[in-house]
Amino acid sequence: MARWMCVAAALVLAACATEGGAEGGSSELPNRGVQPYVPVSLDDDGDPETEGVSWVLRPAADSGETWTAPSAVVVDDVVVLAFAISDGTTSRIVISRSDDLGVTWSTPQAALDASGAPELGDELALTSPALLAGQAGAQWLLAFEYGQAGATREAIGLARSADGVTWTADTEAWITPKGDETEVAAPSILRTARGLEVFYEATLDDGRRVVRRAIETVETDDEGNERRTLLRSGTVLAPPAVDCIDEFTEVEPCWDRLGVAQPEVRLATRRADGSQVYRMWYTGFAGSRGNLGFAASEDGQTWSRFPINPVVDTTNDVAEPTNVFVGGTYLLMYFDYRSGDEVGLSLAINELGAPSEVF
Repeated sequence: MARWMCVAAALVLAACATEGGAEGGSSELPNRGVQPYVPVSLDDDGDPETEGVSWVLRPAADSGETWTAPSAVVVDDVVVLAFAISDGTTSRIVISRSDDLGVTWSTPQAALDASGAPELGDELALTSPALLAGQAGAQWLLAFEYGQAGATREAIGLARSADGVTWTADTEAWITPKGDETEVAAPSILRTARGLEVFYEATLDDGRRVVRRAIETVETDDEGNERRTLLRSGTVLAPPAVDCIDEFTEVEPCWDRLGVAQPEVRLATRRADGSQVYRMWYTGFAGSRGNLGFAASEDGQTWSRFPINPVVDTTNDVAEPTNVFVGGTYLLMYFDYRSGDEVGLSLAINELGAPSEVF
């Protein structure tokens, strides 16, 4: 598979800068936990094997379901995974758990469906969950994309939980299309010193798909009443406006030139000096087929793409990445479509060397 770097004439643009040098970490952007990722394969008994590629989570062949949009967090070395199940008419969000680095999973348990968000509308399709574990007494949060079944993606909602099991959706939409946005979708949420940050996919009125950012701040008055304010900070990642150079130094159209979508953002801590860096996995499109890319940022607003995106070397249609660090290993899960009903959630791992940052 060709690898690309962005170019304009003979100059490499700052927007396509290299993340890190040979050592990574320190004041550099990350270059660990990006490549190489090795897909996990399972034999007929569900045990890991070294050859072939399989899914680690997929529905029964005769179920009529599609499992998509994974979002993972780690709690006490257990991977907690939210994902969407669609039956072709509507969709719901479920949660499964793994204590063996994502190879085997518990039976999916219901988390949220239209009955749990009645105020948002009837016959809703809920998908693209973004899970945020409760820490130090904080609530668990679950952001999600929703719309009427079969319709456009209308809004992003937010649900809350005290235990990560029982969820209650807010009665109003959290993010709706605004300005030049025609659709909003695929949220990713994280807590930072700035507040609750959300990165999301926006489809613009010119048809482009971009990644945008918003930050929710909370103020509490003397009577304990909360006032929440959502500040939008605009586009943070867009399709490249220039061509790219492939691994053979040939100028080629960029692999993500038609759209960037489905971001997942983590705030990681560098081991070298304790500073923090934003890490983004995203889906890029150059046609109907997607692939996975990586970018990094010092401030969450200005991003640098990894110079040899896309990261997963596959001819399959892959999308919706989620990335966690557990047991000294980076785990990357994603939606993996091959042909017909060959579809499910796949897993790739990275165990190479000491990571420059953890999250």
